[in-house]
Amino acid sequence: MATINTINLIRTKTPGSPQLGAIESSLRKSGYVFLITFLSIGLLVGVLYVLFSAEEKNLLSRKEEYEVRVNSDKQAEGLFRSIKDRTKIVEKTMTSKRPWSQLLDETNAIVTPPVLTTIGVDDENKITLTVNAGSIDIILPIVNAMIAQSQANHFVNPQLISLQISKTGAVIASFSFSAAF
Repeated sequence: MATINTINLIRTKTPGSPQLGAIESSLRKSGYVFLITFLSIGLLVGVLYVLFSAEEKNLLSRKEEYEVRVNSDKQAEGLFRSIKDRTKIVEKTMTSKRPWSQLLDETNAIVTPPVLTTIGVDDENKITLTVNAGSIDIILPIVNAMIAQSQANHFVNPQLISLQISKTGAVIASFSFSAAF
Protein backbone atom coordinates (compact mmCIF):
# COMPACT_ATOMS: atom_id res chain seq x y z
CA MET A 1 0.00 0.00 0.00
CA ALA A 2 1.28 3.43 -0.89
CA THR A 3 1.58 6.11 1.72
CA ILE A 4 0.88 9.78 1.11
CA ASN A 5 4.53 10.74 0.94
CA THR A 6 5.39 8.16 -1.74
CA ILE A 7 4.55 8.46 -5.34
CA ASN A 8 4.61 5.47 -7.64
CA LEU A 9 5.80 6.50 -11.04
CA ILE A 10 6.02 2.96 -12.48
CA ARG A 11 3.05 1.91 -14.41
CA THR A 12 1.40 -1.15 -13.10
CA LYS A 13 0.56 -2.29 -16.55
CA THR A 14 2.90 -1.86 -19.41
CA PRO A 15 1.44 -1.66 -22.84
CA GLY A 16 2.59 -4.65 -24.84
CA SER A 17 3.02 -5.04 -28.50
CA PRO A 18 -0.01 -6.19 -30.46
CA GLN A 19 1.87 -9.35 -31.50
CA LEU A 20 2.56 -10.21 -27.90
CA GLY A 21 -1.11 -9.67 -27.07
CA ALA A 22 -2.16 -11.98 -29.91
CA ILE A 23 0.23 -14.69 -28.72
CA GLU A 24 -0.97 -14.29 -25.15
CA SER A 25 -4.59 -14.54 -26.31
CA SER A 26 -3.94 -17.62 -28.40
CA LEU A 27 -2.06 -19.26 -25.50
CA ARG A 28 -4.97 -18.55 -23.20
CA LYS A 29 -7.43 -20.06 -25.75
CA SER A 30 -5.14 -23.08 -26.23
CA GLY A 31 -5.04 -23.55 -22.45
CA TYR A 32 -8.83 -23.53 -22.27
CA VAL A 33 -9.08 -26.01 -25.15
CA PHE A 34 -6.43 -28.23 -23.54
CA LEU A 35 -8.24 -28.05 -20.16
CA ILE A 36 -11.62 -28.89 -21.71
CA THR A 37 -10.05 -31.75 -23.73
CA PHE A 38 -8.27 -33.09 -20.64
CA LEU A 39 -11.46 -32.97 -18.57
CA SER A 40 -13.48 -34.59 -21.39
CA ILE A 41 -10.97 -37.41 -21.75
CA GLY A 42 -10.92 -37.88 -17.97
CA LEU A 43 -14.72 -38.01 -17.89
CA LEU A 44 -14.75 -40.50 -20.80
CA VAL A 45 -12.16 -42.72 -19.07
CA GLY A 46 -14.21 -42.60 -15.86
CA VAL A 47 -17.41 -43.59 -17.67
CA LEU A 48 -15.60 -46.41 -19.50
CA TYR A 49 -14.13 -47.66 -16.20
CA VAL A 50 -17.58 -47.76 -14.60
CA LEU A 51 -19.04 -49.60 -17.62
CA PHE A 52 -16.19 -52.13 -17.78
CA SER A 53 -16.29 -52.81 -14.04
CA ALA A 54 -20.06 -53.37 -14.24
CA GLU A 55 -19.55 -55.75 -17.18
CA GLU A 56 -16.81 -57.58 -15.24
CA LYS A 57 -19.14 -58.05 -12.26
CA ASN A 58 -21.86 -59.30 -14.60
CA LEU A 59 -19.48 -61.79 -16.25
CA LEU A 60 -18.20 -63.01 -12.87
CA SER A 61 -21.74 -63.61 -11.63
CA ARG A 62 -22.58 -65.51 -14.84
CA LYS A 63 -19.38 -67.54 -14.45
CA GLU A 64 -20.37 -68.51 -10.90
CA GLU A 65 -23.85 -69.42 -12.11
CA TYR A 66 -22.39 -71.62 -14.87
CA GLU A 67 -20.01 -73.29 -12.41
CA VAL A 68 -22.95 -74.12 -10.15
CA ARG A 69 -24.88 -75.55 -13.12
CA VAL A 70 -21.88 -77.60 -14.28
CA ASN A 71 -21.32 -78.97 -10.79
CA SER A 72 -24.99 -79.90 -10.47
CA ASP A 73 -24.94 -81.63 -13.87
CA LYS A 74 -21.79 -83.68 -13.19
CA GLN A 75 -23.70 -86.58 -11.67
CA ALA A 76 -26.22 -86.66 -14.50
CA GLU A 77 -23.40 -86.51 -17.03
CA GLY A 78 -21.70 -89.43 -15.30
CA LEU A 79 -24.91 -91.43 -15.47
CA PHE A 80 -25.34 -90.60 -19.15
CA ARG A 81 -21.78 -91.70 -19.87
CA SER A 82 -22.23 -94.98 -18.02
CA ILE A 83 -25.47 -95.59 -19.94
CA LYS A 84 -23.67 -94.82 -23.18
CA ASP A 85 -20.92 -97.29 -22.30
CA ARG A 86 -23.49 -99.91 -21.37
CA THR A 87 -25.36 -99.45 -24.64
CA LYS A 88 -22.17 -100.41 -26.46
CA ILE A 89 -22.08 -103.64 -24.46
CA VAL A 90 -25.77 -104.26 -25.16
CA GLU A 91 -25.21 -103.55 -28.85
CA LYS A 92 -22.35 -106.05 -28.91
CA THR A 93 -24.56 -108.59 -27.15
CA MET A 94 -27.41 -107.98 -29.56
CA THR A 95 -25.16 -108.47 -32.59
CA SER A 96 -23.84 -111.74 -31.16
CA LYS A 97 -27.32 -112.94 -30.18
CA ARG A 98 -27.79 -116.64 -30.77
CA PRO A 99 -31.05 -118.46 -31.51
CA TRP A 100 -31.12 -120.26 -28.18
CA SER A 101 -34.84 -120.99 -28.43
CA GLN A 102 -34.25 -123.15 -31.51
CA LEU A 103 -31.48 -125.02 -29.71
CA LEU A 104 -33.70 -125.58 -26.67
CA ASP A 105 -36.48 -126.86 -28.93
CA GLU A 106 -34.07 -129.34 -30.52
CA THR A 107 -32.83 -130.41 -27.10
CA ASN A 108 -36.44 -130.79 -25.91
CA ALA A 109 -37.12 -133.05 -28.90
CA ILE A 110 -34.27 -135.32 -27.75
CA VAL A 111 -34.91 -135.39 -24.00
CA THR A 112 -37.47 -133.75 -21.73
CA PRO A 113 -37.83 -133.29 -17.98
CA PRO A 114 -37.96 -135.17 -15.60
CA VAL A 115 -35.32 -137.24 -17.42
CA LEU A 116 -33.40 -134.04 -18.27
CA THR A 117 -32.22 -132.74 -14.90
CA THR A 118 -29.81 -129.92 -15.83
CA ILE A 119 -28.74 -127.94 -18.85
CA GLY A 120 -25.87 -125.46 -18.86
CA VAL A 121 -24.04 -123.19 -21.27
CA ASP A 122 -20.48 -121.93 -20.75
CA ASP A 123 -18.64 -118.91 -22.21
CA GLU A 124 -17.63 -120.80 -25.32
CA ASN A 125 -21.26 -121.77 -26.11
CA LYS A 126 -20.63 -125.35 -25.06
CA ILE A 127 -23.85 -126.96 -23.82
CA THR A 128 -23.84 -129.58 -21.08
CA LEU A 129 -26.86 -131.84 -20.41
CA THR A 130 -27.34 -134.10 -17.39
CA VAL A 131 -29.84 -136.90 -17.78
CA ASN A 132 -31.20 -139.04 -14.93
CA ALA A 133 -32.80 -142.15 -16.43
CA GLY A 134 -34.21 -145.24 -14.88
CA SER A 135 -32.36 -147.55 -17.24
CA ILE A 136 -29.84 -147.69 -20.04
CA ASP A 137 -32.70 -148.25 -22.50
CA ILE A 138 -33.79 -144.64 -21.97
CA ILE A 139 -30.25 -143.34 -22.64
CA LEU A 140 -29.75 -145.14 -25.99
CA PRO A 141 -32.45 -143.19 -27.91
CA ILE A 142 -30.99 -139.96 -26.52
CA VAL A 143 -27.52 -140.91 -27.79
CA ASN A 144 -28.94 -141.88 -31.21
CA ALA A 145 -30.86 -138.57 -31.43
CA MET A 146 -27.71 -136.60 -30.57
CA ILE A 147 -25.79 -138.46 -33.28
CA ALA A 148 -28.56 -137.63 -35.77
CA GLN A 149 -28.45 -133.94 -34.75
CA SER A 150 -24.67 -134.00 -35.22
CA GLN A 151 -25.02 -135.46 -38.70
CA ALA A 152 -27.60 -132.77 -39.52
CA ASN A 153 -25.03 -130.15 -38.41
CA HIS A 154 -27.21 -128.90 -35.56
CA PHE A 155 -24.85 -130.10 -32.85
CA VAL A 156 -21.07 -129.93 -33.13
CA ASN A 157 -18.77 -132.44 -31.45
CA PRO A 158 -21.24 -134.23 -29.15
CA GLN A 159 -19.55 -136.12 -26.31
CA LEU A 160 -20.60 -138.44 -23.54
CA ILE A 161 -18.80 -136.92 -20.56
CA SER A 162 -19.86 -139.34 -17.85
CA LEU A 163 -22.05 -142.36 -17.38
CA GLN A 164 -22.94 -143.61 -13.89
CA ILE A 165 -24.99 -146.66 -13.06
CA SER A 166 -26.14 -146.99 -9.49
CA LYS A 167 -26.72 -150.25 -7.58
CA THR A 168 -30.46 -149.83 -8.17
CA GLY A 169 -29.90 -149.63 -11.95
CA ALA A 170 -30.58 -145.88 -12.31
CA VAL A 171 -28.41 -144.25 -14.94
CA ILE A 172 -27.01 -140.72 -14.76
CA ALA A 173 -25.34 -139.49 -17.96
CA SER A 174 -23.73 -136.16 -18.87
CA PHE A 175 -23.43 -135.03 -22.47
CA SER A 176 -21.73 -132.00 -23.98
CA PHE A 177 -21.82 -130.46 -27.43
CA SER A 178 -21.45 -127.14 -29.15
CA ALA A 179 -24.31 -125.49 -30.92
CA ALA A 180 -24.05 -124.77 -34.64
CA PHE A 181 -25.68 -121.38 -35.12
